[in-house]
Amino acid sequence: MIKNITEIPLDGGSACLDFINSGYNDELDVITERWLSYKDLLVLVKRLKLMPIKKIQRLEKLSIEKPRLAVNALRKAIEIRSHMHTIFIHLANSRMIKIGGTALKSFNNEMFNALSKQTLIADNNLLLPGWNNDVDDLDDPLFYFLKSAHDILVHKNQKRIKQCGGCAWLFLDETKNNTRKWCKMQSCGCRQKAKRYYRRKLAGKTQLQSKAKKKI
Repeated sequence: MIKNITEIPLDGGSACLDFINSGYNDELDVITERWLSYKDLLVLVKRLKLMPIKKIQRLEKLSIEKPRLAVNALRKAIEIRSHMHTIFIHLANSRMIKIGGTALKSFNNEMFNALSKQTLIADNNLLLPGWNNDVDDLDDPLFYFLKSAHDILVHKNQKRIKQCGGCAWLFLDETKNNTRKWCKMQSCGCRQKAKRYYRRKLAGKTQLQSKAKKKI
């Protein structure tokens, strides 16, 4: 299990899924908090290249100048991540009919708030959706993750949101036939194959022992 936010694999295929995975054990699907400070949240943002470096640096400085606000922003991020985890896990396992109203209501409210922060920015003679990075707010990182969640739910096939068969993390299956089972073949896929091989070998050994006893 990797605890450090600087080392955790980012195999979700979408910023919002890496955001969710960052708070959970990669084997047991239990809470494993890797955000020990607001700075850890910014580390994830930086690794995913969601914001300009100068913007991240300003937010880090602001968090030092206003520690109480930084603590509140981190708590809010953790709460939103928990609601998103509930929703996406149910979605990945086709159990949306069982989802509670609290998580979905909170998620909808926060997403609406995030989308309202978007603006149009001139880029190569086009107007493209973007963010006003000139004004700093410690909640800004959340808007990027919520917008990522909106995009994956609205613009992607939701059947491609899956839970890894080798660990508990979520990932977006971008394969042509939608047949991917693991977040990363080199780790989870090999680990699962090794487990199946061990079970088969153990089962074969047990059968041989049973036959030997019968002969006796």
